[in-house]
Amino acid sequence: MNKNKLLTALEKLNIFEYNDIDKLMSISKFKKYKKGEDLVKSGNFTDQIFYLHSGALHTFFVSENSEKVTKLITFPDEFIASYTSILKNEKSKVNIQALTDVEVIIFKYKELKNLFLSNPNIERFSGSLFTNYLTKLECRYLILHDSDAKTRYLELLQNKPEFILNLPLRIIASYLAITPRHLSRIRASTFK
Repeated sequence: MNKNKLLTALEKLNIFEYNDIDKLMSISKFKKYKKGEDLVKSGNFTDQIFYLHSGALHTFFVSENSEKVTKLITFPDEFIASYTSILKNEKSKVNIQALTDVEVIIFKYKELKNLFLSNPNIERFSGSLFTNYLTKLECRYLILHDSDAKTRYLELLQNKPEFILNLPLRIIASYLAITPRHLSRIRASTFK
């Protein structure tokens, strides 16, 4: 894969001049991960921001009773990172793991920060990454608290059917904040 998809995504933001995009591309790196590989491991420091080109990523933490609790599922054309680790320079509290084979483009935050110190367009881009992440978290929070489980599942199914039908039941259930058994009942009633 080349970086054309990232280039297209960056151009859609309408905040860059062409040389800005060249600068961003120059500090990015392409990498493939196999299903089950960790991009970020809880307990480690990270300064990487990932642009997901293909596949799906699972952001989760491990609860006190050793259960994986899904915080986010990331789909193609989205950015993801352990932002708390990056911004506070502390160990990550979450894991980011490949749910499928994935292709990502990686930016190191320190390199990005060096660019935005001298370039207001790249500074706006960096700010938009955090704004988009916060917006995504707020929408997830509201959906979890304002919708019933079946509505949450149907919305996810409508927006990302190619992934939802193929991801592990326990991860989707955790993402929807329900048990795998409840999800099985919802699926059974949905596909009658």
